[in-house]
Amino acid sequence: MVTLITTLVVLISDYREDIATTEKSLQQIEASNLNSLALSIWNYDDGQIYLQLDGILNFPAISYVSLLSTHNVLYERGEKQGSGWLEVIELPVIYQEQEVANLTMHIDFGALYQRLFNKAIIIMGSQFVKTLFVSLFILALVQSIITKHLVKMSEYAKALTLDNLHKVLTLDRKPVKDELSSVAYSVNYMRENLRQDIIKRKQTEQALNDNQKRLQLALDTANLGIMQVDMNDYHCEADERFAEQLGFKLEEFHCLSDAWQWWIDQICEQDRDKMVSDIEKLLSNEIQKSSHDIEIISSKVDNNTKFFRLMMVIMEHGSHKYLLCSQWDITNQVRNQQDIESLNRNLEDQIKERTIELQSSNQELKDSFAKLEKLVTELESTQGQLILKEKMATLGQMLFGVAHELNTPLGICTTAISGIEQLISQAKETESDSPIIDANELEEYSILISNNLSRSIQVIKAFKALNVDQSDILDVIHLYEYLEDYISHTQPELPLAINLNLKGDRDIYISSYPKTLRKVLDILVYNAKVHAFEDGQQGTITIDINTDSENAIIRVFDNGKGISKLEKQQIFDAFFTTKRNQGGLGLGLNIAYNLVHGVLGGYIHCDSGNESGSVFIINLPIHLSEDQSVVSQIKLKSDV
Repeated sequence: MVTLITTLVVLISDYREDIATTEKSLQQIEASNLNSLALSIWNYDDGQIYLQLDGILNFPAISYVSLLSTHNVLYERGEKQGSGWLEVIELPVIYQEQEVANLTMHIDFGALYQRLFNKAIIIMGSQFVKTLFVSLFILALVQSIITKHLVKMSEYAKALTLDNLHKVLTLDRKPVKDELSSVAYSVNYMRENLRQDIIKRKQTEQALNDNQKRLQLALDTANLGIMQVDMNDYHCEADERFAEQLGFKLEEFHCLSDAWQWWIDQICEQDRDKMVSDIEKLLSNEIQKSSHDIEIISSKVDNNTKFFRLMMVIMEHGSHKYLLCSQWDITNQVRNQQDIESLNRNLEDQIKERTIELQSSNQELKDSFAKLEKLVTELESTQGQLILKEKMATLGQMLFGVAHELNTPLGICTTAISGIEQLISQAKETESDSPIIDANELEEYSILISNNLSRSIQVIKAFKALNVDQSDILDVIHLYEYLEDYISHTQPELPLAINLNLKGDRDIYISSYPKTLRKVLDILVYNAKVHAFEDGQQGTITIDINTDSENAIIRVFDNGKGISKLEKQQIFDAFFTTKRNQGGLGLGLNIAYNLVHGVLGGYIHCDSGNESGSVFIINLPIHLSEDQSVVSQIKLKSDV
């Protein structure tokens, strides 16, 4: 059979290959030869026509070809065969959408079938001999390698019972991984699984029994009673707990002539109607389960009203429908709830009484609050007067300082002018025709007047700096870019030995006054340049910016000689300076302090130590409103 199938597959394959070759030849003729034949017919080129017919005749299985033109001119090549395996194919020859001839081809399949038949005889003969020897060899091999092991496995399977599942199947051969080993492994695996399943089944049965005992214990502990009602005849089956809840022993409850109707009649009318409606919905599958708190008006035990929580579901078994009722005794909970409601009602009455008392007390508080508001108004007035007095005292102190700073240079100027006037008077009194005036002495007076007038001008300029620039408007500042621009303009004005650096958060935006902020930074950088470093000393001034939730923090610090604790206590006082002999006025940091606190709405402080450099920290609000700044107040006054 195998030989026959193999031979048949080979022959079918050869046959399909020959048929495919023939079909491919016909497709090639249709694709290429028909057009050229049409052109040759149209041009009456007989030589070309015969040449093309010879080419078609050379294709496999074509024994005869003829071409009949529409003018009944016949061209043919090959010989017509009388074989019964002949197939005639006719193809129209079209030129410019007009049929000009008809091509007829005879395809002889006889030679093809004869070749296939001869090949089949040879294949079957050789395959028969080969199969015979192979079959004999395979039979012996199968008997040795497979059959005897299969017989052993069969005998093992017949002898296998539930009592000897521990016995392992082993094959009498060397360990090798093949199909027999896989089958033996699968049998042993199945045997072991079966043994384990039996063990698990026994354990499951034991666990099920334990669970049933625990469930019964839980039902007893939970005070849960269960009743099953056959809805066909209303026959009731209840457990002992259900009967006890109604005041019966189990036998007594089952002896009732109509336990279902008796139980229904005990339920108060309002709860009964709703429960009966839900039972009808359960039977019609409108709802899946129902839960009620029911009131049973009387019971056999004490004739008192009792309360139960009832859960009902429908169970089907064949054609029967059963109503499963689970009943909890909630009488104590209901009694407690009623007591709570009674207490709540009493509490509401107490609350009403208390509310009246509170309303009376509230009116007294309102009167006291009105008196307190009047007192606060008086305090605010007093506070305003105190602040005004403090401002006047501060202004008086500042004016005293200004008078002192201006009085000294102006007094020196007055003395110098008096000296010059004396020189001029002496020169006039001299009887010589050319009065002699000491040029050196006159120059000293002139220099003295110039220096002291310059100092007076500096004092006046410093006080002009206290004036708020009314052209400065509140604007949103990208702080890092603003400081980069500031450093690019300020660094060229500093000595080459001093570097001005910037670091910190690059994404801080604040609402502030840019011109005023620049004036504060100028004061701090100038103060560091003058006081932190000696002439020619290498140094660094750094501006570091950061932020918290509400403020932008600007730290201006240097690596100079630092500030002592005594100096730090007076650092922001007007006219305090350590460089008075070198022309210092002591107004710079005081101006910066007033601008930060007054205009920019923030605060500034010094955090420095000896020999650790000076650090000035400015806290500015991220969102500054005009109400927080004195600029709006000054502009308002100027507008008025």
